[in-house]
Amino acid sequence: MTASRVFLMLYGTSMIAFSLYCLFYPMALHELASIGLDNSTAITEIRAMYGGLGSALGLYVLISAFQPLMIRPALVLMVLCFAGLAGARSIGISLDNDTSAYSINGTIFEACTGFIALLLLRFDRLKAEAG
Repeated sequence: MTASRVFLMLYGTSMIAFSLYCLFYPMALHELASIGLDNSTAITEIRAMYGGLGSALGLYVLISAFQPLMIRPALVLMVLCFAGLAGARSIGISLDNDTSAYSINGTIFEACTGFIALLLLRFDRLKAEAG
C-alpha cells in the first residue's frame, strides 16, 4: 500500500467523522473556537460548510484512495483546498489580530496537510518516472 493511499484513507476517514460530528452537533465549533451560534442561520451555515462540504470532501478523498486513477486528482484537490484554507486563515489572523489557539493550530494543520499532499504528489511522480 502506497503512502498516498494511506494518507488519503486516514484523512478521508477523519474528515468524514469530524464533519458528521459538526453536522449533527454544530455547537462543537462554538465550544472549540468560540464561534457565535446565536441564530438558526449561523447553525445551518456550520452544518452546511463543516458538515456537508467537509463530509463530501472526506468521502471523495476516501473513495479516491481505493481507485488508483483518482489518487493524483485527490491529492491535487487537497493541495488546493488546504492552500486556500491556510492562506485565507493566515490573512484573517493578520487582519483581525486573531491570536486564538484554534486559528493558529488550524493554520498549522492546514498548511502541513497541504504540504504533505504536495510532497506525495511529487514523490509519486518521481517514482513513476523512475520506473
